Amino acid sequence: MTEDQFIWEPYTDDLIESLPDYYRAGRDMWRVRVPIFCWNVVEVHWPDRVMRQFGLQQVIPTPFLFDSTHFRHDRRGRPNTNWELEHAQWLPFWNEREQYICNALVNHGSLRYDDPYLIWFRRITRLLIGNPNPCPQCKQGYVPNSTAYETMACHIHSMVDKAKSLGDTPLYEDLYMFRKMVRDQSSDCLRNVHEADKIHVSADYRRDEVQPDQLRPHIHRR
Repeated sequence: MTEDQFIWEPYTDDLIESLPDYYRAGRDMWRVRVPIFCWNVVEVHWPDRVMRQFGLQQVIPTPFLFDSTHFRHDRRGRPNTNWELEHAQWLPFWNEREQYICNALVNHGSLRYDDPYLIWFRRITRLLIGNPNPCPQCKQGYVPNSTAYETMACHIHSMVDKAKSLGDTPLYEDLYMFRKMVRDQSSDCLRNVHEADKIHVSADYRRDEVQPDQLRPHIHRR
């Protein structure tokens, strides 16, 4: 699935306007980045991570200072706990939630590959998900190919980008390093797409020339 196939705004303005008033009351609250509460549980609402869902441009989200040990707590053995006092440090965020509404410019079209957010996203996100051990050709039914395509695209893009950076008159040492990069990147790519057997085999993808008369079967006449 490519980005242009993903529907970021499933809830259109026409659909939202058709809802009863009580559903649309406090609509700006949908974009507040504050802790929300349910007894002992405190969860941070992160609308700044999905700004395109609201038709806005996505920017690099900033960290929220939150207690990393919070999720180790529960209500066992604490029947008389005053949770309002327990969560006193987080309640001011909710009480002043209108100050924490996430705003951004209106989004127009898909993000460019070199957009600052996508550059940051690729650095901190696991892009390829799947079990690399079983060979896809050995599976029956649906065979996921997106991982292999993404892997090949990343390796090829790295080599093209490096070749462009060498310029028209590269140094011999730079060419030697580029040769090593092409060899290593290509070998890694073949391993990742389960074609490692080809690494130590000479490539020969030439096709025999087919004459036009070979494309038509011979007609036997009486």
